[in-house]
Amino acid sequence: SITVGGSMLSLCVYTIIALKMYSYHDVNSWYRQGHLSNSAGMKKETKQERREYQDQLTLKDLYYFLLAPTLCYQLDFPRNETIRKNFLFQRLMEMLILIQLMVGIVQQWISPIIQRSEYTFTNMDMTAKIEHLMELAAPNHFLWLILFYLFSHSCLNFTAEL
Repeated sequence: SITVGGSMLSLCVYTIIALKMYSYHDVNSWYRQGHLSNSAGMKKETKQERREYQDQLTLKDLYYFLLAPTLCYQLDFPRNETIRKNFLFQRLMEMLILIQLMVGIVQQWISPIIQRSEYTFTNMDMTAKIEHLMELAAPNHFLWLILFYLFSHSCLNFTAEL
C-alpha cells in the first residue's frame, strides 16, 4: 500500500517529467522546422548553426536536461565556470530563515486558532465554521507564498548553482 506522501511524490515526479519532455520536444521541433525551411532555400544556415542543433540530439543531452533544475529546454544552458560560494550561502540562509518563519507562523498563529476551538470542526455551527476558516485564511495564504518562494527561488537556485 502506498501512502499519500508517496503518491504525491510520484505525481510530482511524473508531472515534472511530462513538462520537461514537452519542452524538449517543442524546442527541438522548432529547431527542426527552422532547419528544414533553411535547407529548402529560404535562408542559408551556417555550419555552426547546423552543428549546434544536431549535436544536441543525444541521449546525454536529454539526460542532462532531465536532471537539470529547469522546465524550459535550451540548446545551451548558461553555466558559470566556478561555483559561487557566496550565492550558495545566501540561498542556504534564505532556506533556513524561511523554514523557521513557516514554523513560527504555524506555532504562533495557526496552532492557537485550532486549539482554541472547543468542538471539532464537524460539530460546530455554521457561523463558528466560517469564523475559524476566515481566521485561518491569512496565515494559510502566507504559508503558501513562503513555500512557493522557498521552492521556486531558493531551492531551485541553490540546486542550479551546484
